[in-house]
Amino acid sequence: MVPAAVKLQVDPAMTAMATAMGEQTANMIQPFWALPVLAIARLGLKDITGYCVFALIIGLVLYGGALLSFA
Repeated sequence: MVPAAVKLQVDPAMTAMATAMGEQTANMIQPFWALPVLAIARLGLKDITGYCVFALIIGLVLYGGALLSFA
């Protein structure tokens, strides 16, 4: 992403942060990090989906707001 940002004359640091925030948002949508914990607790993915959606919405508002305000 950084070479593309340089060609488009965009701040590479902002591009790197946007990429990292996008990756974090994807991790909130698909919580593969939680699978071992769910297996230990004998829970299913459907048991935490509501919490993940809530975290996704909060994250999108905070990350999107931060990117728009510093752009």
